[in-house]
Amino acid sequence: MPYSSRSEYPHSLLPLLKQLSTSPDTLDPSSITAAILAISIGDTHPLQTAALLTALHYTTLDTHPAIIAAAAKALRTRGIPLQRLQAPPAGFPTIGDYEGGLVDMVGTGGDGHDTFNVSTTAAVVAAGTGLRVAKHGSKASSSMSGSADLLMALGAKILDVGAEEAGRLLCEGAQGRFCFLYAPVFHPAMKTVAEVRRELGCRTIFNVLGPIISPIDFSTVIGRNGEETTPGYEARLLGVGHRRMGPVYADTLRLLGVKKALVVCGDEDLDEVSIAGNTHCWRITTDPSLPTTTNHNGISNGASLSSTVQGIFIETFLIHPTHTFGISTHPLSRCGSGGTPADNAVIFQEILKGIRKRGDPVRDFVVVNAAACLVAAGACEGTEGIGEDGVMRGNKWLDAVRRVEKALEGGEDGDAWRAWRKYVEGSEKARERRD
Repeated sequence: MPYSSRSEYPHSLLPLLKQLSTSPDTLDPSSITAAILAISIGDTHPLQTAALLTALHYTTLDTHPAIIAAAAKALRTRGIPLQRLQAPPAGFPTIGDYEGGLVDMVGTGGDGHDTFNVSTTAAVVAAGTGLRVAKHGSKASSSMSGSADLLMALGAKILDVGAEEAGRLLCEGAQGRFCFLYAPVFHPAMKTVAEVRRELGCRTIFNVLGPIISPIDFSTVIGRNGEETTPGYEARLLGVGHRRMGPVYADTLRLLGVKKALVVCGDEDLDEVSIAGNTHCWRITTDPSLPTTTNHNGISNGASLSSTVQGIFIETFLIHPTHTFGISTHPLSRCGSGGTPADNAVIFQEILKGIRKRGDPVRDFVVVNAAACLVAAGACEGTEGIGEDGVMRGNKWLDAVRRVEKALEGGEDGDAWRAWRKYVEGSEKARERRD
C-alpha cells in the first residue's frame, strides 16, 4: 500500500535530515527528543522516519549518550505508567545499602551467543534474596528465547499484568518480589514505528533504547507518608552485547540521573556477567571515595565526574567468576546455548527446584549474575578493592553469592521458588480479573 502524501503528516523531519547530512556534529539533542516524540505519535511520514533512523545509525549518533538520553526522554512520555506503585512498606527488610526500592536486570541482546535465559532466571533468584525486582523485557528478536518467551513457556500470564496489576504485585508484602513488565503492554506507541523498523532490517536507536525505557522510570511512587515522587529504579544491572557500548550506556544512565547501576559486558562481548572469564564493569555511584588503580589495558580505574551531572561518578573495573565470586569458570558452550523457550523452561525449573547443584555450568552462570545484581543494589555487606590486575575482589561479592545460594536452598520450599510462584499466581489472578 502506498504511503499517504507528506501533507497528511504534521511534523516534517526534512530540516533535521538536512542537518544530519551537512553538519551532524552540531545536532542539538533536544531536536531528537522532538523527532522521536513525533514519530511515536505517528506525526511523521514513514519514509522520513526510515531516513532519520538510517542517518542516525550511519553517522553513529545513535551511540552518543546525549542523543540516546534525549530519545529515551521522549519515549518515557509516551509509555503507560504503573498504578498503585508504592514505596517499600513499613517493616520491609533492608540489606546493606539497599533501601527496598525497585531493581531492574536487563540485557541489550544482540550478542550472538544465544545462551540460556540467564538474566531472567537470575532476576527471579535475586527477588528470592529480598530484592523487589521489576524486570522490563520482551520477546526474542535475534535469539531463540527471549525473557518473555521463557516466562510464557513457564505459564506466566505476562499479557495480563498491566499497569494496575504490576503495581499491586510489586507492593504486596514485606519481602522480595518479582514482576515482569512486558514491553508491548507498556509501550503501545512503539507499534507506530514497528513496520519501518522491520523493513529497514538493521538495528536502530530503538534497539538501543529498549533497556532504558522501563515504565518504572516514568511511574509515580506513593511514599509512606502519601507524598508523590518519581524516583524510578533504586538500582539496575544492565548487560551490553558489545564492549564499546558499556561506557555509552553508563554515561547515558548518568545523564538520565541514575545514581546506582552496574553496566556489564563479558569479555566475549556477552550481555551478561560471564561465567567463562572476565567481565568489564562500569559502575554508577554517588560515592566519590573510589579506589584508583590501573587496569590490564593501562586505563585508570576509579571515578570520573561529569561537569553536567554533579556528584554522579562512573567507576570501571573487571570481575571474574573465581577471583571475584569464588566460583569455577565454565565455557559458554556448556551453558545451554540455542535452547528453545520450552528447553529453557525445564532448565529454569531445575535450577529453582534445586535439581541442579553448585558446579553445574548454567546454575553457576545464574548465581554470578544474581550476585552481581545484589552488589549493584547494595544488598550485601563487606569490603572490596581493585587489584593490580584490574579485577575487583572482596567479601562484599562473596556475601552476595552466599545470599543467592541461601535463596536457592530448599528447592520448592526455598525463597527463590517462592518469589517465582507468587508472580505466577499474581499473573493468573490478573487474568481472572480481566475475564
